[in-house]
Amino acid sequence: MDERESKEIQKLIFGDRSIYQKIFNDMYESLCSFVHHFYSNREVCEDCVQEAFISLWESRNKMKSIALLLEENNYPTI
Repeated sequence: MDERESKEIQKLIFGDRSIYQKIFNDMYESLCSFVHHFYSNREVCEDCVQEAFISLWESRNKMKSIALLLEENNYPTI
């Protein structure tokens, strides 16, 4: 992971919607293609990827808590 990606993840963790949208736009089609190896129905693939992105957004607070805890204990973070 390069420094740019690391900063984007940090922004995502702290609720930056524009980074979330960028990650979604950058990865959506390739993730749908990947999921298509497991499900032949395109709509099912899209639903799976959309659910994954919803889960990512909803779990950002958990990721933030972990990042802050690691930082407080002087562990390297992203």
